[in-house]
Amino acid sequence: MKSLAGKLILSIGIASALLATYLFYETYRMTNQRLEDVVVQQAEMAMQFDLSIRSYVGGIVRPMMYELLGEDEFVPETMSTSFVARSIFEDVRKRFPETIIKFSSDNPRNPVNQAGPEELKVIRYFNENPNVKRWTGQIEIKGRSYLAKFSARRMIPSCLKCHGDPADAPRSLIERYGEKAGFHRPIGEVIGTDTVAVPLSSMTSALWSESIDKFILIGLMVGFFFFVITQIIRLSVTNPLAKISRHMSEAAASDSYRDIAEIRISSKDEIGEVADSFNVLFSKLHGFYDSLEDKVAERTADLKQVNENLMQEMKARKETEASLELTQFIIDHFSDPIFIVQPDAKILFANNAAGKKLGYSLDALMRMTIFEIDSNIAPSAWPAFWQELRVQETVLMESHLEAQSGELVPVDIKANFYKLGQTEYIFMIVHDISDYKKAQVEKNLLEKRLHRALKMEAIGTLAGGVAHDLNNVLSGLVAYPEMILMNLPEDSELKAPLEAIHQSGRKAADIVQELLTLARRGVSRFTPVKMNAIITDYLNSAELAELEKTHPKCHIETRLAPDLLNIMGSEVHLSKTIMNLVINACEAMPDGGTCTLSTHNRYVDRTLEDYDDVEEGDYVLLEVADTGHGISEEDKEKIFEPFYTKKVMGKSGTGLGMTVVWSTVKDHEGFIGIQSEKGSGTTFNLFFPATRKQIDEKESSFVLANHQGAGETILVVDDVLEQRQIAAAILERLGYRPITVAGGEEALEYLSGNPVDLVVLDMIMDPGIDGLETYRRIIEIRPDQKAIIVSGFSESARVKALQRLGAGQYVRKPYTIDKLAETVKSALSE
Repeated sequence: MKSLAGKLILSIGIASALLATYLFYETYRMTNQRLEDVVVQQAEMAMQFDLSIRSYVGGIVRPMMYELLGEDEFVPETMSTSFVARSIFEDVRKRFPETIIKFSSDNPRNPVNQAGPEELKVIRYFNENPNVKRWTGQIEIKGRSYLAKFSARRMIPSCLKCHGDPADAPRSLIERYGEKAGFHRPIGEVIGTDTVAVPLSSMTSALWSESIDKFILIGLMVGFFFFVITQIIRLSVTNPLAKISRHMSEAAASDSYRDIAEIRISSKDEIGEVADSFNVLFSKLHGFYDSLEDKVAERTADLKQVNENLMQEMKARKETEASLELTQFIIDHFSDPIFIVQPDAKILFANNAAGKKLGYSLDALMRMTIFEIDSNIAPSAWPAFWQELRVQETVLMESHLEAQSGELVPVDIKANFYKLGQTEYIFMIVHDISDYKKAQVEKNLLEKRLHRALKMEAIGTLAGGVAHDLNNVLSGLVAYPEMILMNLPEDSELKAPLEAIHQSGRKAADIVQELLTLARRGVSRFTPVKMNAIITDYLNSAELAELEKTHPKCHIETRLAPDLLNIMGSEVHLSKTIMNLVINACEAMPDGGTCTLSTHNRYVDRTLEDYDDVEEGDYVLLEVADTGHGISEEDKEKIFEPFYTKKVMGKSGTGLGMTVVWSTVKDHEGFIGIQSEKGSGTTFNLFFPATRKQIDEKESSFVLANHQGAGETILVVDDVLEQRQIAAAILERLGYRPITVAGGEEALEYLSGNPVDLVVLDMIMDPGIDGLETYRRIIEIRPDQKAIIVSGFSESARVKALQRLGAGQYVRKPYTIDKLAETVKSALSE
């Protein structure tokens, strides 16, 4: 509210409201007090009436009744003070139903007199305060507010007859109420209260009905007073002041002071004096105004020029500040650390990236010297470095910055020299090359592993080709002695030489198998196997017994996990792997020692870096540890290469043992780890993927009589004559009718006009089409044609593709009678 009149009216209104509020309050308080006094007086009268009734009944009526009826009779309707008082007041309450007049007890004979929760509190109060006889106040009874008076009724000797020992009480009283309620009361105890309670709601309604007329009258009087006062103030004060205010506002708004007239106020009070003073003041201002106009005109021209110059400066300054803000923003948000260094090597400035990279606050960095974070810059070399920068202006270098944590961060530093006035600075941009260094290390490691893998692959390819040809040569050395031995009598002189030839062929086949393992073509179909069982079989083998003879000081120990998981693998190749590792361990301990074979279940939850990087997953871990002389870092890199050995030439082995270990692990999709230091022993860790598959039951031993044929026609397809002849001889011995052809084209030509029961198909045939293409064409002319596959290699992707077309089992060369007999019998019975 801006006007003076409004403020005065508001002030008077507030005062009137406060006066009315006070009058309302006093009226209400006085009326309420009067009504409360009346109610208390009425309650006191009712209480006195109740007590008088009790006194009369107890002092006059009851003794008379005892004289008339005898001491053993008790009639509550005339002799019980509570009963008589309650009966009388029942009629009173019909006229005043909201008023409570009653006797309340904590152990009444009549349930009507049972005290409620609030009344029980009053009884406890009287018992706790023996000198208190009356209590008056507000109380809640059954959720309603009352103004109540309570009078304590304490046990006195005259009451013992009816409220003491039940044996002393009148007989009729016991018969009517029993021996429990109202008895056993000690002298002085409050046995109940006489209660008179008037509801406050009735008093409140009476209060408001009586007060409302007074409030209306007070409101009208205050309103009239407010109206009269405001009119007086308006006429004598606010209207003249408003006239002066309007005149002064018009004067302020006028463009020319000459148009302003005097204020005409006729009153002789303070307001009239204000008007007269304004008129005098305004006449004086006329003179000042005229002289100021000339001075203002002079100053305006000067200020205009100064203002234009100032605007030019402000514009240039804003452009400079914007440029500086942009530069600061770029520096603060630059991802690489930036330092500005003074000639005394103190750091003058560092950006946010510098503090974040090194773990320091910017304040801490700017209290340090460059030597404290870059140990490669020596204080003694600082002057020469500064001079070099003066000449070259920019220097690139590689260094390490030391973080607050102590970590050395590899960095590239570009140091730029610049001069501002007479002060020289070095501006350093630092780039973290940690990732680059790590990538270089990983790159070198990957290149080393790739080179190793390529070298092993090349050697394997060469070994595979040699092994394939040797298998063809060995077929005769293995198969023919076996067939001849089947027809020789037990006492033949040729039996021993033939068995020796057959055994030599078998050993040669084992060597070829190592070459195939080296070529990673020697592992046949995998089945679930137990690593512990393979280790146990090896420990009971003739190979270990022979090794213990040659290395009697080599002691073998085992620590096998009892709950070891199975793996998918080849028992033959895994056994050979264990044998080669044990041989290697014993030969690494020429003076004796312990070779420990351990197995564990191992879960790898993140990639382990070792000789191989072990990927995440469940593994069966085979550890072979020795206490020998250890392996140098140089030998670690070459230990799995063929023919690489530190042993005396010709002492033992073929030079392929550790290579076979590496190839077998890779064929089983496993990983190798090596822990060794020169002079402290070696541990080979072989990780094989675990499986939950169960081991199949072992096949029964081979019985030739159970695999005889019945004259079935079998077509043998092989590009090598000797292989065809061996296969035909074995099949003929087994009771079949073999037919041989030298290639896939001849097989197709024969089958186009002649049915056969089974085709024995070589996988690799040169020249001409191979086994896969041959079978594709066979099933075009004979869709249901049965076939088995033979090869000097193990199962390959092309073998599996051929089996998906419908071919049967796979037989590896060189031929053995039992394997070929079982496979042919199985294929014909399908």
